[in-house]
Amino acid sequence: MKSYLAPIKEEHNRLKCLFYLYLALTIIVIAIIVMLEIVICYKFRDAQDFPSWRDYIFIMLPIPVGGALLWAFISQLNRAQRQLVILAKHIHEIEYVEGLLTSLNSLSTDINDSMKRINAAIDRLLDNHLSSQENSCHYDEAAIIKEEKKDMIPYDLVLKLISEIKGLTK
Repeated sequence: MKSYLAPIKEEHNRLKCLFYLYLALTIIVIAIIVMLEIVICYKFRDAQDFPSWRDYIFIMLPIPVGGALLWAFISQLNRAQRQLVILAKHIHEIEYVEGLLTSLNSLSTDINDSMKRINAAIDRLLDNHLSSQENSCHYDEAAIIKEEKKDMIPYDLVLKLISEIKGLTK
């Protein structure tokens, strides 16, 4: 079972590294934006007159870029977290079955009793597994695409927000 579990654990470790990488990048972008805002506040406080548009745009340009980076990192963070949960569930199920079969085999007094117990346990596990597969979602391509779309923002919501912001500025 360890050979079947190894690729799942490798993918789990890769996703965990990606999760922490995106988390660190999110924290770094937030720190940079906070430091930039502090610098902007000190520049405006010490300025004698209002800065020109070129100075203002040059100072404010990193903020939308930082916002876009935050959005990208957070959406990737959510995606990695969802995939981690799914893989952790599969790893737990495989290790549970392996532990159950090992304990059944070691608790039996003779080989015939061991075979009967293991066969009965396998039958129950298969029945439970098949009944849970019928009730839960299937992991085909359509289900994976549907799961990935949970991280996307609907276009109509973005357009509505833009029109509301545009209406507020008039």
